[in-house]
Amino acid sequence: MPTPEPVSDEFGDALMRVSPFGQRYRHIYAKDHQIRWLLRDRATNGLLDYGAVVEVFANGSRPSLLIHPPRWFAWMRAGGSHAPRRNP
Repeated sequence: MPTPEPVSDEFGDALMRVSPFGQRYRHIYAKDHQIRWLLRDRATNGLLDYGAVVEVFANGSRPSLLIHPPRWFAWMRAGGSHAPRRNP
């Protein structure tokens, strides 16, 4: 069985769990549930296509979701579906 490439080779140390991501970018997302709402539709809103979210499956359970901040914000800049809107 081939050994999978380590995630760190592609993403470096940039991957973050939802809570730390939310705390770091609290000026954009007031609550973690706003991020979780976007993650809920990750397969259809483009987050997976952009590589902004990595799903880690362990023991057949629900995936743990890790966020790649540079790709997340690239998704937002591209007009990602349901990205937060700021009033000027």
